Amino acid sequence: MNHSPDVSDEFRLRRTRTWRAVRWWLLAGILAGIVFAFVPGGTDRAISQTEFTLMMACFFLVALCIILLIRGILKYYRCPNCNEIPMTSSFRAGGGGFSYRRGVDLNPVECSHCGARLGSPG
Repeated sequence: MNHSPDVSDEFRLRRTRTWRAVRWWLLAGILAGIVFAFVPGGTDRAISQTEFTLMMACFFLVALCIILLIRGILKYYRCPNCNEIPMTSSFRAGGGGFSYRRGVDLNPVECSHCGARLGSPG
């Protein structure tokens, strides 16, 4: 296990690089999603060819933004010690049944793969 401050400082730099790489794609995807949601104007009428074209362009822009967001996270958001993406997982059992979730840890204290300290607790 590597607990040197250099690893956590490097991870902070990588997190900043990730944010810089994906922020414009995130904004573009959100704006395209909003336009996509509000273009038809209502459900009681048929949409025009222009509205349909705009909706399809927005749909494909949202899909492209999602792909580029994932690509940016996979490229930059990695542990400096082992070069793996910090992941989190949770298991829940309750009245609604069982569930298991796994995803990218957005604020990791330590790497889930090698145990290197990536941030401060709390």
